[in-house]
Amino acid sequence: MKSKRIMPNESVPEEIRKQYPIYADFLRNILLQEKQMKIEPKDFPGKYRTGGLCSSVTPEEIAEALGFEANVDDDPDKVTQSWGFQCMGMDCGIWDYKGSRWSTYGPAIVFEFLFPGKVICESL
Repeated sequence: MKSKRIMPNESVPEEIRKQYPIYADFLRNILLQEKQMKIEPKDFPGKYRTGGLCSSVTPEEIAEALGFEANVDDDPDKVTQSWGFQCMGMDCGIWDYKGSRWSTYGPAIVFEFLFPGKVICESL
């Protein structure tokens, strides 16, 4: 399990606070209580696309942020790499659909913390 350390005096990045003020405060409170963002691998990639990451993000960057390599065997004719995980109890996923790089499933704020400035938000 990978944990991203958050120091008690560290604040939520300003761009997240502006976009998601309620969610940012809620998540910050959780992070301060837990002192870390817990990421647990799961064997599902996500139900549908809720957002994406910039295409410049590499599989190595994803694996480093999550703490593990691609872990889901998805549709081999359509999906080249896929990660399934839970973050703070929320189901999340990242996958490459037909080389379009990268679709995500889960709350956008989770991906903003994992990949600051590299998230393409479509929904919360």
